[in-house]
Amino acid sequence: MTRFVGIFRREVVEAQMVAARRIAVIEGPSRALYDFDSVEAVDIPAASLREMGRLPQTLPNQLRVYVMPRPELFGMGRTFATYQGLTGNREPLIFRTMAEAYAALDLKDPDFQSIEP
Repeated sequence: MTRFVGIFRREVVEAQMVAARRIAVIEGPSRALYDFDSVEAVDIPAASLREMGRLPQTLPNQLRVYVMPRPELFGMGRTFATYQGLTGNREPLIFRTMAEAYAALDLKDPDFQSIEP
């Protein structure tokens, strides 16, 4: 699980993509859970969001689940998912609650561990 905190910027997305690739080299391909519950604001222009949505998935064909509880985050997530689908990528699933995300991933009492950046 990746937990985003504070202001969500393009630089944060780019750093996460690099980290995901590093983890995949060690652990192999895996599903992804992104928690936006602690995001206070988004500083990504609509044009950049469209551009990012058209990029190939960081880890091709892997399931991605986003938890985006606030309306503006949820809308951003749906927009991103739509662009991913239009470009042939697997669309991420967008939910408002962690419980919905856990159910989609068939997770029961997960024990996520922190890793060093």
